[in-house]
Amino acid sequence: MTEENPMPEKKVDEDWKKRAADEKVKLQPAAKAAKVGAPEAQPAKAGEPAPATAEAPPEEAAPAGGRRRGGPFEMLVTMLVQQATMMLGLVADPMTGERYQDIGQARMIIDMLTTLKLKTKGNLSADEDRFLSSALGELQMEYVALAEEMQKRARAGGKPPRG
Repeated sequence: MTEENPMPEKKVDEDWKKRAADEKVKLQPAAKAAKVGAPEAQPAKAGEPAPATAEAPPEEAAPAGGRRRGGPFEMLVTMLVQQATMMLGLVADPMTGERYQDIGQARMIIDMLTTLKLKTKGNLSADEDRFLSSALGELQMEYVALAEEMQKRARAGGKPPRG
């Protein structure tokens, strides 16, 4: 008793690349019009992605003061800067409320920011580059000031800060 249930024939969609390229070509005029500032962009049809617009995503929109805040890159840099300022003893630890200094940890975070700057060179917006450069410069100055203070204390026989 053999059942003749032939396997359904596999249909391989060979022309998907061509269809994707054709769709991309169709969307390019709408994207260019949106970038130029056309007042009305064509709405997306069902099943098609929405065309690109010139508007920034909400988290990157400029606030009333003019300076854009909150982009993922700036949030990353801000997080690292906050950690470094805490390690330099400039701000209190939010968990304990105490200030302490850990110059080794501060140096590691500053080195991470330096590496981030080197690895993202040419890939940042002008604002992002200025933000990172400014934050890194300020941290480096604070680090040098703390290191010099610690050396003076060590030469004078003073007790170094705990950390």
